Amino acid sequence: MLYIIRGLPGSGKSTLAQKMLQEKKIDVYYEADMYFINKNGEYNFIKEKIPEAHEWCQDQVRNAVEDRKNVAVSNVFVTFIQVLPYVVMADVRNTKYEIIECKGRYESIHNVPQEEMQKMKDNWERMPLNFLK
Repeated sequence: MLYIIRGLPGSGKSTLAQKMLQEKKIDVYYEADMYFINKNGEYNFIKEKIPEAHEWCQDQVRNAVEDRKNVAVSNVFVTFIQVLPYVVMADVRNTKYEIIECKGRYESIHNVPQEEMQKMKDNWERMPLNFLK
């Protein structure tokens, strides 16, 4: 099973993924932000490396799906097109998936600037009903 967790920064995505892991609903979860965590556990975000981070995240999730693990991917996923690679990944490997949208309003752990948050809110797309399994 692949759980695709989406929501704005501070909506509870990481918290949900960690809870699913603790409850053994999933074997592993990945977020693009994990790419920016060094060996000492320090978060060092580099905006120019966002595409690399998302490529890394897709690779990790693909490997977990191929290994038949229950996996969650937890990213903002503002638009339909950002979710699509994961849906295709699941379909190609005959893996069930569920899209979960977090709507909490908590403090963002990554100090996302207000202007960026507003852009994400303005561009937020609801998932088409026929897209959801």
